[in-house]
Amino acid sequence: MFLATIVMERQGTDLAGLLGLHFFEASDFAPYQFVTYMFMHSDFSHLFFNMLALYMFGGLLEKTWGSKRFLIFYFVCGVGAGLLQEAVQYYAYVQEGFADI
Repeated sequence: MFLATIVMERQGTDLAGLLGLHFFEASDFAPYQFVTYMFMHSDFSHLFFNMLALYMFGGLLEKTWGSKRFLIFYFVCGVGAGLLQEAVQYYAYVQEGFADI
């Protein structure tokens, strides 16, 4: 996805804007972004450290739990992190007085 983002950007398509997670009240938000954002990376160091962590811990967890349970864990953590990010952004949004609550 990192290379696809670079290539598609040169072709005029913003994959980061399309697949990255946006605030749920933004016009460019889509529910599928809770999954697709997990595969997007902002730069090479972001990609490198994500892959390093996956290499260091992923193999051990997969060996202990098995492939299916590790995959479930991976997606639950990714979607959960996205939901938490949205909740924190919403809290900040309300604190700034933009929401009608």
